[in-house]
Parts: sequence; structure tokens; C-alpha cells
Amino acid sequence: MEVGASYEFEAEEWFRVSDNRHEYWDWLNELAGLVGYHWRNPDANGPGPFRELILYGRHTGTIGAIASAKLVADFDTWDQRARTFKDDAFYEHYALMRSMFQYAATDGAVAVRSY
Repeated sequence: MEVGASYEFEAEEWFRVSDNRHEYWDWLNELAGLVGYHWRNPDANGPGPFRELILYGRHTGTIGAIASAKLVADFDTWDQRARTFKDDAFYEHYALMRSMFQYAATDGAVAVRSY
């Protein structure tokens, strides 16, 4: 995707991932804990699992197909650990997020909106 470009879409799918932004932010913090991310780590802004969500997922924006495909791979890699990391609600959200990025991974995008 190019910054400032306009795009048309053939189909859309809506995914509601939380009832409010604080619930979503709490889940992002749990996701960061799953992969051992901490903002004080020297490599905190470098590449790593779920970095697109952990670093930018709290903001409004668009995640394109390439980043979506990378996130799907992250979800697949960490799936077994995620199943036992927290409670069922954490994993249900994890699976929903994976399906959202899977939908966009080929030639789509995810528009992140926080209300």
C-alpha cells in the first residue's frame, strides 16, 4: 500500500474485536506478554512477533496485505503457546484476530479503528 493513495475494494468484512478500546489495549498487553515483549528491551522497536500490533495497534490506521500475512504467520507460530497462556477469552480473541488478518493477507487490508 502507498501512503496517500486511494483504493477501491470488492468486498468487506467487519470484525468487532472488543467492546471498548481499553479492553482491546489490555489484550494487546497480554499478547506482548505472550511473546516476551517489553518496551524497555533494547530491541523493542525492532522486528519480532506481532510488532505491527504491539507497536501500532493502539492507533487508528491501516495494515496492508504484506503485514497481515506476516501477522498470520505469527499467529500460527505462537498458537500452541497462546492456547495455554491465559484464559479461554484470551485465546478466543487471539483466534478472531488471526481470522481477521487471514481475510486481508492475500490482497486486502485491515482498517484499525479505536473508539
